[in-house]
Amino acid sequence: MTMLLDYYRQHSPITDPGRYTALYEALPDDPRRIAGVIQGLLIHPGVLQLYEMPGGLVDNAVFGARPIEGLLERILRVNPAPLTMPREPRQRLGAICRNFAVLMVSMLRYKGIPARERVGFGGYFGGSIAYDHRIAEFWDAVGERWALIDPMIDDAQRRFRGITFDTLDIQPGDPFTLAGAAWIACREGRLDPDGLGDSDTDRGWPPLRYALLHDFDALNKAELLGNDAWHPLIDKPEDRVTPEDIDLLDRIASLTIHADHHFEGLLALHQQSAYGQAVTARLRELGL
Repeated sequence: MTMLLDYYRQHSPITDPGRYTALYEALPDDPRRIAGVIQGLLIHPGVLQLYEMPGGLVDNAVFGARPIEGLLERILRVNPAPLTMPREPRQRLGAICRNFAVLMVSMLRYKGIPARERVGFGGYFGGSIAYDHRIAEFWDAVGERWALIDPMIDDAQRRFRGITFDTLDIQPGDPFTLAGAAWIACREGRLDPDGLGDSDTDRGWPPLRYALLHDFDALNKAELLGNDAWHPLIDKPEDRVTPEDIDLLDRIASLTIHADHHFEGLLALHQQSAYGQAVTARLRELGL
C-alpha cells in the first residue's frame, strides 16, 4: 500500500503546476476547502445563468488546457490575484469537469495527499441518463480510505439541481458510478447501457467504453482531456469491436474497480497493451 500511495502522491507531468508551484503555498490543507478554492477559480460555462450571467462572458478553456500549468496560466490571465482569493463569476475561467477534477488532484498532490482523477457517470445532473463525469479521489488518512470528491458542484449548483448528498464525500449508493463498475454491471445485465452517456444523443456502449478507457488512463496518471482519442479502441464503431477488445475491456474494468488490490497489474497492462502504448507515445510527442 505504501508504494501505491507514494505513486499517487507524486505529480504526473500533467498535474505538475510547474512555474506556478509557489502559488500553491497558500492553499488550505483540508480537501473540502481546496475544493472551495477551485470553485472560486473555475466556472462551468453551461450553468452561467445560475450566477446571473449570460453566455459568452467568460474566457472558456473547454477542453484546451491539458497540463495544469497551462490551466493556471489561463486563470491568472483573467485575474492575477492569489489563487486563494475567490473571483467574481465573470472573472473565473470557463472549464468542464475534467479541469475541475485534475486541478483538485494537482493541489492535493502538492499537499502530499495521494490523489487521482476518476471517470464515471453522474446521475445528479437531471435528464434521463447518468452523464460521463470526471471527479477526484484522495486518500483519507484518518479514515484509511479513498474518498470521492466532486469539486465542480458548488452551492449554487447544489440548490439548482436539488442535490441532497454530500458531493465532497461521495458514498456508495450515491448517484455516481465509476466507469469500471458501470461496465461490469452492464455486461452482467444489471444496468442498461442506454441509461449512460456523454449526452442525450450519445449514450450506450461507445461512451461507456470511452469512460472506461479514460479511467484506466487516469489511474495510470495520464489525466487526459475528454476529447483525447489516441487509439482506435476508444472510438471505433460498436459493430467493429472484436471479442478480443471485449476481453481487454472486461479485464480493464476488473482492474479499475479493484485498483488497490491489482495496482501492479493495472500499471503493467497499460504499459503492455497497444492502447496504453498509444496513449504513452502521444503524451511523449506532446512533451508530457
